[in-house]
Amino acid sequence: RARHAYCCMLSNPQNLDIGNLISSPSTSPFARALHASTYMLVVPNQRCSIYSRVWCAYEAFLAYSESKLIFIASGPVPCLKRHMSYIAMIIVVVSTAAACVAFQYDVARVGRVVGAESEASLRLNAFASLPCLLFIPTTVVRSLPVMRIVAYISAVLTAAYFGIAARIAVELCATNGLVGDYTSRCLVDALGGLALCIGAATMEADRLWRIRAQLEASQLSAGYTGRLRDAESSILADKEKIMQELMTSGIEDNVDTAIQMLFDAGASSPPLRTAVANAGTLEQAGYWYLSQVVVVWSSCINVCLSSIANRFEGHWFYMDMGYCHASHMTKVCTEFDDEVACTSVKSNCSIPLESPDTWLAFLGLLQAGAWLLIFIAQMQDKRGFSAAALVRILGVGGGCILFLPLYAFGLDLYDNVVGLNLLLLGLMPAIIVLSAAGPGWTSRLPLVGPLIVKYL
Repeated sequence: RARHAYCCMLSNPQNLDIGNLISSPSTSPFARALHASTYMLVVPNQRCSIYSRVWCAYEAFLAYSESKLIFIASGPVPCLKRHMSYIAMIIVVVSTAAACVAFQYDVARVGRVVGAESEASLRLNAFASLPCLLFIPTTVVRSLPVMRIVAYISAVLTAAYFGIAARIAVELCATNGLVGDYTSRCLVDALGGLALCIGAATMEADRLWRIRAQLEASQLSAGYTGRLRDAESSILADKEKIMQELMTSGIEDNVDTAIQMLFDAGASSPPLRTAVANAGTLEQAGYWYLSQVVVVWSSCINVCLSSIANRFEGHWFYMDMGYCHASHMTKVCTEFDDEVACTSVKSNCSIPLESPDTWLAFLGLLQAGAWLLIFIAQMQDKRGFSAAALVRILGVGGGCILFLPLYAFGLDLYDNVVGLNLLLLGLMPAIIVLSAAGPGWTSRLPLVGPLIVKYL
């Protein structure tokens, strides 16, 4: 975050004769301030593009030649709090109603039903996955009306799920504490429902932020011809000096491309310019949606925590019920000749920390934490790429791997061993590597690099 800013209209004595200050463009206060800066913030004008003026064009030239990060200033969104309050009210009302409906169930038995391999468990997981699936269209169809519809539908579904899950978790915690009778698993489900509610609320904020960004981009491009040499100046001598420096630099066309990238992507930086050179035009590359990041990242955390809780709670439950006695295990596996029941008994009676699935879930948590640290540490020009890698690879790919078998074959999320292995050993490491590399280095990969950048 920048602590200081230089604004020429406030720094230069505009009402006095400043000819001596700007007689040489390369040693002018504009150039010196930009040379000492890290970023250049572009503030759109409501009436015409700032790049229709020659000194602004010259600043763009300097920022490009000195490899500065250029991004568009974003103003406050009108009515943001009002729109967010609508979503919040829907979530509160629906979740409260759902919690009241949940009172009719025997909550003392719900925990065991959730942990059991039963039709009720499958229905609950399927209901929890619906809001996640609703977010998938917004990753490929960036339509603002679609986002608004999905936001309100998701708010209703996630609030209903959160209300039921929270009611079950509170009741079981009051009875058992944090563990026992699958209490910890239900508590994780409730926290996952809360994260989905936050995702639904932030989707409406994303829509409003995107509307504002589109307005600012249109203001920035209004009246701009696409060529800096067409910029105007109130003093002809200033334009002649600046145009001479532009032409002798040999990078005038590159600067025009960088400015166009600013309009398309919302930011312009060396990594983005490298990606554009290798992969072509990248629209909205500098933008990312908070709601999608919240939903996908929290879902990954939820799957890992639920897997760990399921493993420990299942072990404690089977031990408490006496299912792990040698006589019972022999009876189930030999006399009943039930392969599914035998596998379940062997799995739940084994020590959780000796199971590879438990350590795989811990690895997933570490990977999710590593991605978040990379994302937070990145600059604005790379965050859009990292967010797209998370959402479009883990969100879309992981959703297909885990949820399609659930709906098509009734395969519970935590029995989908192949899907979890692909998710945590394949997709997550790939996302971390791509996020750390950024769009510039990724686009340099032979053959596949430009395709990956273009997709993301």
